[in-house]
Amino acid sequence: MNKSIHIHDLLKIRQFELELIVYCYKNDKIPFLLLMFNYLFNRKKFYCLVSEKISIDIKNIPMISDISEVDLSKLEIYSPYHYKFNEKLSDSLNVEIKFTEKKSKPSRVKIDRETVSTKIKSIVSLMRIEQWVKCILVLAPLVFAHEFSNLEAWKNSVVGMFLFCLMASSVYMLNDLFDVWDDRRNQEKRNRPLANCSISVFELMTLFFIIQTIVLALGLTLNFSGISILYIYLLLNVIYSFKVKVYFVLDVIMLTSFYMIRIVFGAVVANVIVSDWLIIFSFFIFLSLSFLKRFTELSNNYKYAGNSRLSARDYSLIDQPIVLNAGITSGITSAFVLGLYIKFGSVGVSYSNDKYLWGIAVVVLYWILYMWMKALRGIIKYDPVKFAIRDGNSWVALIIILILGVIAI
Repeated sequence: MNKSIHIHDLLKIRQFELELIVYCYKNDKIPFLLLMFNYLFNRKKFYCLVSEKISIDIKNIPMISDISEVDLSKLEIYSPYHYKFNEKLSDSLNVEIKFTEKKSKPSRVKIDRETVSTKIKSIVSLMRIEQWVKCILVLAPLVFAHEFSNLEAWKNSVVGMFLFCLMASSVYMLNDLFDVWDDRRNQEKRNRPLANCSISVFELMTLFFIIQTIVLALGLTLNFSGISILYIYLLLNVIYSFKVKVYFVLDVIMLTSFYMIRIVFGAVVANVIVSDWLIIFSFFIFLSLSFLKRFTELSNNYKYAGNSRLSARDYSLIDQPIVLNAGITSGITSAFVLGLYIKFGSVGVSYSNDKYLWGIAVVVLYWILYMWMKALRGIIKYDPVKFAIRDGNSWVALIIILILGVIAI
């Protein structure tokens, strides 16, 4: 069965090319500068370089991934380009690819309510707005410093929290771009907007630069140190996506550092001193959650996809006992650190009824063990934070902690 696919959307072709660039760079196939130079100035040479180094799975090409019952040996793709696709790349794709220009009358673009609604949903999903709950950590230094009447500090903290939410969304967008090939092989991540082509690379980058403009404009209301931390966070995430995430354990430590950066950022914008106890406690509890994320990824990747190894990460099913023990130990350590703070820290200065803080330590220990129990039973799917937001017991634990904290003050 022969089938021709007419591609008139130049953005889809560009998206395919950008995905090739990211894939080649991440897998150390071609030097990045050489790749980009030829992409910008010598497109034919670019395709020659790509075709010599990689063999691409036809199912991962966004333009034709949704086409079924196609004879791949006689597949023709028409695009607006005037240059010819290199024959070597055609061979590696195992398809017959022709670049021709197809003239057609311009048609009016009809925008209906359903299309707009779908696009908005895709943008919301792309920005991972449900993950903004993590940015509440920006307020933590101000709360634990008991600066409840400092209106200026609260204003800066709220603005800072909003900016960190936007920056976090920018990071998720870049991660989606860097990981698009791997996401299409994942049972859950294949439904992400960029992976399923409901959002193009052009739309993603346009939204990214709009967000960065907002961050810069509002960031001028904060101190220079605050805005610097935001872009250090962005830079570290880019480094994580390209290099660090492929290293065992080091990736988990860096994921934990992203939580810590939120706390440090909150202290800087609110101009308060963050407690060493808070830093140590936060490190261990978020280290536990980071290990929990890896544990659930390993479990579900094997359960649903039959893969014993995580794509683009140095983890396999045999590592699960190490991840499990490290995660549970980190969580218990966080509760232990909280107990040390209650016993040996200067709690009497900040809390008039400090004995109620022991209840918080017990609830924290319960919640950590509860989350790991759910992970072991296969109830948590990939993201523990998303699970906790929807979990009733987690909300009950949070409410009890807040009540005990208010009584202790």
